[in-house]
Amino acid sequence: MSEEYNPEAQTLEEVERVEVELKELLKKRGSAGTDKDRQVLDRQIGELEGRLKRLRAKLVP
Repeated sequence: MSEEYNPEAQTLEEVERVEVELKELLKKRGSAGTDKDRQVLDRQIGELEGRLKRLRAKLVP
């Protein structure tokens, strides 16, 4: 294994993945057909926003 373990780099990668997923959900929310669909997407968006906030807090020294 030639790469060193770097938890900060892993956290940055996870932040990027969550940001992409959040962007996709926001796009889906804009075209959601029913109120129930919108509610589910809003819940998922809220969860991802919380996850993103926790990940970003890990990066702050």
